[in-house]
Amino acid sequence: MKTISILFCIIFILYSAILIGCFSTVDHDWMIGKEGVNTVCDVVNTFVVNDDRKLTAPLCLVFLLPFMILFMMKGVKGFAESKLQSIVYFLTVIFSIGNWYWMFFGRFTDCPFPPN
Repeated sequence: MKTISILFCIIFILYSAILIGCFSTVDHDWMIGKEGVNTVCDVVNTFVVNDDRKLTAPLCLVFLLPFMILFMMKGVKGFAESKLQSIVYFLTVIFSIGNWYWMFFGRFTDCPFPPN
């Protein structure tokens, strides 16, 4: 596996982690661990939170999708030549999709949202 391919995967993972982290931050995430706020569910239920995930989740996915498609195409195209490189490309995409899902939706699945 070429060094440039490994570097490209690492840069994409860092880019996706930073982008997803910036877009998925809840207004009062910094309060976790203080004043009886222990989880993100406590943040959502205690404070008035401007939940803009309906906008930021698809927007973040739009920024990541071209790179994910590129990685998938390179992985499928090069599978016969280098299985390890293809697996690394697929794992990079799976990590990015999993991180996107968890940060925008997964961490809120157990939260009992208050009625509006």
